[in-house]
Amino acid sequence: MNFNSTFLMLYFESKHLKYFYDMKLNTLRFKLAAKASSIHFGLSAVVAACIAFFVFSLWFPYPYRELAGGTELFMLVIAVDLVCGPLLTLVLYSPTKPKREMLTDMSLVVFIQILALCYGLWTVWLVRPIYLVQEADRLTIISRASIAINELDSLAAELKPRFFGGSIQVSLRDLTMAEREKLIAEIKAGGHDASEHPMLYVQYDEIAAYKNSRSLNDLIKIRPELKNQLENIGQKQNSSTAELRYLYIIGRIYAIAILNTKGVVIEYLFL
Repeated sequence: MNFNSTFLMLYFESKHLKYFYDMKLNTLRFKLAAKASSIHFGLSAVVAACIAFFVFSLWFPYPYRELAGGTELFMLVIAVDLVCGPLLTLVLYSPTKPKREMLTDMSLVVFIQILALCYGLWTVWLVRPIYLVQEADRLTIISRASIAINELDSLAAELKPRFFGGSIQVSLRDLTMAEREKLIAEIKAGGHDASEHPMLYVQYDEIAAYKNSRSLNDLIKIRPELKNQLENIGQKQNSSTAELRYLYIIGRIYAIAILNTKGVVIEYLFL
């Protein structure tokens, strides 16, 4: 065996050993990165659960998580956040990196994750329902994004939306002829509807709501399959279906609000 053959043999053996060494190192890196990613995912899930409790107990309590569609949007935000952070950790984590470089990488991952979460929560905050407006024979859900926000300052303190508060039930006051004409012109121009103008809000008027509502007997005639369910609601209130009333709810899904004899909403029914 000459010198060239020996050199080539040693060269290929070293390449072979280096290949297995790199493969073993990559396997070790992946195992450690997967462990770090799992820990990151677990911590992110705990944070997501705490935020979910806040969002669904304050911004989207029953029945608004169904009526306003908050569940789907929030789940999308959380899903993106849960995938974003742990996935970046899985890609960037390496035991061979210097501690300072590793700290910088992980800090950037957490920063990006927090930024994405804050943007998502801001979006959820904008679409959260802040008013349930009684307008003639219906109730309309009004979100933070759809309202004429500049008119909120003119409201009484008890009618102003609160950051840590849920939806406020209000009624629309009677409009003057001039206000009605101005509103019609605004709607034709693509502006806000009457229910989106806080300056027209007054405290919820139970008498007006009951007067403009319909008897549950009328609903039974249209939807006879609901008879037993509606009669059970009446029994709980010690009232007949002729005494109880309902208003349609303008929201994401088809629903009604059932009123007792005092005009107070006692039940929501998804149709």
